[in-house]
Amino acid sequence: MPEQSPISVCVVTTARADYGLLRWLIHDLREDDAFRMQLVASGSHLSHRHGYTINEIRRDGYSVACEIPLDLDGSLTRAMSYLTTKLGEYLTESRPDLLLVLGDRWELLPIASVCTILGIPIGHISGGEITEGAIDDSVRHAITKLAHIHFVANEVYANRVRQLGEEQWRICISGGPGLDNFTRTRRHSREALEDDLGLSLERPTALVTLHPPTNSLDTLDSLLNEFQRALVLAQEEFGLQYIFTAPNADPGAGKIETALKRFSSERSDCIFVPSLGPTRYISLMHYVSIMIGNSSSAFHEAPLAQLPAVNIGDRQKGRLAGDNVVSVSITAEAILDGIRKGMTMPKKQNFECPYGTGSASPIIRSFIKKVFQQHGRTEILKKKFSDLVC
Repeated sequence: MPEQSPISVCVVTTARADYGLLRWLIHDLREDDAFRMQLVASGSHLSHRHGYTINEIRRDGYSVACEIPLDLDGSLTRAMSYLTTKLGEYLTESRPDLLLVLGDRWELLPIASVCTILGIPIGHISGGEITEGAIDDSVRHAITKLAHIHFVANEVYANRVRQLGEEQWRICISGGPGLDNFTRTRRHSREALEDDLGLSLERPTALVTLHPPTNSLDTLDSLLNEFQRALVLAQEEFGLQYIFTAPNADPGAGKIETALKRFSSERSDCIFVPSLGPTRYISLMHYVSIMIGNSSSAFHEAPLAQLPAVNIGDRQKGRLAGDNVVSVSITAEAILDGIRKGMTMPKKQNFECPYGTGSASPIIRSFIKKVFQQHGRTEILKKKFSDLVC
């Protein structure tokens, strides 16, 4: 098939988390003449409570072709319905050759459903991964079956996508695009971060992000109590200060945010920042002593920053982890013990990262070009179930 040029690619981002990981891929798609890139922003990007992070996209110089605000404080099923309607209207007019999404958030279900109905090929980044403690796990595997091109972090995850019946030619081992930030983003200096945040980083500092355990929300109250108790004990033992970031816009997020805001307001050596943005977040990883919580960034980016991370509970259960990750249960004693292990890890230990080396964007772009050249849109849309040979 002759190469289609330019290939129209629509990138959809619904939160600060996926935008941070997609940032360099968005940049490279825009700069590559083989593509015509359009950007859709929805979800917490347009929520003031979550930092109104669409401004971060604009500060990076990107224009947003379509903005879809959602009521994240009301019914999520109603928000999904609204996203389905508004994205459907936009894609009916724009008709991209490929819609590109990353990860496993609930917003991907209506996005992928719209593309399926409209006959728009889906490219999915981060398939094959496992996070047993969150509904994200089911969402991710469902998106794999709806998607047409798969960009995975490593061979283990590629094999899981094959197990789901996906043809080999559709799968690309690209590594995680979020790691491109480490090789390509110019970091802020320690002094600039201290001025910006109003907090000295000379003291031992922890970067803290706690997301709701969406598969076990009945444990959230207990988790918050034990978590805060462990933080107090770690302050007493290590003199730790904390930089909190807001949780994802999942069920239970409001309770976590309220608790951590109260915790930080009662202490002069703690701050709560709704959204640090990709550059500040990456930069801080190089100056803090430890990461605490249950964020996937402990697994993806933290190893490249040689940063120890305490992973609490089951939200990330099943995810491949580097030696920097200490996984613990949700008791204060276990969390404190994990912090002790992280704080005593040798510095600059050269942790290995299972998610690549920071060169995903050029690999993804090259693969999209190759697939469209060799197969074309019509063949891309015609999926077959590929049985494994036992």
